[in-house]
Amino acid sequence: MLSKKLILLGTTLVSMSAQAVVCEVDMIRRNGNLIQPFTAQGISEREACREAQKACRLDLRLRQRAGRDINASCQMVGVINTNPNPPIPNPPIPPVGNYDYELDRLSRVLSNGSWRARQQAATDLVRYPSARAIAMAVKTLNDGDSDVRNAANRSINELINIVDMNYESIPVMQAVTPLLKNGGWKQRQAAAKVLGAVFTAEAVIPLIDALNDGDSDVRNTAQRSINQVTSNQDLKQVVRQNKQAFARLTTSGGWKQRQAAVKVLGTAQVPRTIAIVVAAIGDGDSDVRNAATNAMNSIVSSRNYTRVGMNIIADLENLYRTSGWRVRMSAIKALGATYNPAARPVVLDALDDGDSDVRRAAQNALRNL
Repeated sequence: MLSKKLILLGTTLVSMSAQAVVCEVDMIRRNGNLIQPFTAQGISEREACREAQKACRLDLRLRQRAGRDINASCQMVGVINTNPNPPIPNPPIPPVGNYDYELDRLSRVLSNGSWRARQQAATDLVRYPSARAIAMAVKTLNDGDSDVRNAANRSINELINIVDMNYESIPVMQAVTPLLKNGGWKQRQAAAKVLGAVFTAEAVIPLIDALNDGDSDVRNTAQRSINQVTSNQDLKQVVRQNKQAFARLTTSGGWKQRQAAVKVLGTAQVPRTIAIVVAAIGDGDSDVRNAATNAMNSIVSSRNYTRVGMNIIADLENLYRTSGWRVRMSAIKALGATYNPAARPVVLDALDDGDSDVRRAAQNALRNL
C-alpha cells in the first residue's frame, strides 16, 4: 500500500478540472508510528492536500493542548486516489476545511443565543480555522457579556496559531481590515494583532493608518504588528506596487504615521522611493526627519541604487530646486550616491548654493560623479 502511495505521489496529474483528487496526510509520532490518517478531496492536488493538512494540524493542536502527542507531526503522504466521476454524497457533506455550514450555525448562536451558548460558540470557533472564524471572533469582542468576550479573545489567540497563513493571509486581511477601521476599540486592537500575523507585507498600509487611532492600546498593537509584517519577504514588491500610497502616508496624518511610513521605505530599500524619503526630510517633526534621514541612507546604500534612471534623477533635481535647505542638502547627497554623470549639472549648481551645508554636500557628491 505504501509503495502505491509513493508512486501516486510522484505522478503528474493532467486535466484536474474533470477529476476529484483525494490526498492523505498522516499524523505521526516521533518514533514513526501512525496516529491517524487524514484525507480530503478537491479538484486539484494542491487543494486536496491543503485541506488534509488543515484537518491534521487542527486535530494535532487540540491534542497538544490536552497534553497528548507533544512530539507528533503532520507528514504529507500525497495523492492516494483520482476519480473522474466522484460519488456525490446524499445529503451533501461539507468537505474538510469548508466550514461555512458550521460557521453559519455559530453565527446564529453568537447573534441570538443565551450568554452561555454564545460563550460556547465563541470557544468552538477554534474548530474551524479560517479567515471567517477569525473575523467572527474579532466581532464577538463587542459582545455585552465579559465571559463571551474572554472566550472570543482566547479563540483569536488560538486561531492566529492554527490558521494556515500560507494560504489564508489575503482572506484574513480582507475579513479583519474593516474592523480595524470601524469596530470598537477592542475589535480594532484585535484586528491590528491579527494583521501582524499574516504572511504578507500588504497589511502594513492599514496598520500605518491605525497609528492615528484615538486609543493608545490600538496604536501600540498596530506598531508591534508593523514591526512583524515588515519582515515578510514580499515587502519590496508591496512598496513598489503602492508607491503613491506611501507618498500619501509620508505627507499626511499624524507624525507617528509619517515616521512609520518612512521607516518602512528605509527597510524595503526600493530605489524608486528615494524622492519620497528625501522630501520627508523637510518634515516639521524632528522624529520624522531623523527617520527619513536614516531611510535615505539605507536606500542609497542598497545594491541597486546606482542603477536608478533619469526619472529619479529628475525628481531629485526638482526637490533641490524647490525645497528648503535640509531637502536640498539631502537631494544632493542622493544624487551623488547614484554615481551617474547625468546628475553632475545639478551638483555643480549646488556648489553656489546659499547654504554652507548644501555646498559641502555638493563638494562631496561631485567626487562620485
